[in-house]
Amino acid sequence: MKHLSQITTWNQMNKGQAIDVSYLPPWDRGVRAGLTAKGPAPASATFHWFKLENTH
Repeated sequence: MKHLSQITTWNQMNKGQAIDVSYLPPWDRGVRAGLTAKGPAPASATFHWFKLENTH
């Protein structure tokens, strides 16, 4: 892997236009995964199985 100081060319992203990253969490906050269930407000849901894997 090259250090940033060793990179001599850059690839332009999005044709130089701004990219909306407002959906990303602040840099000091972790991304959280969650489960949701659709239905009326007082309803409840049960999940019998859930798996989250780190693929790195």
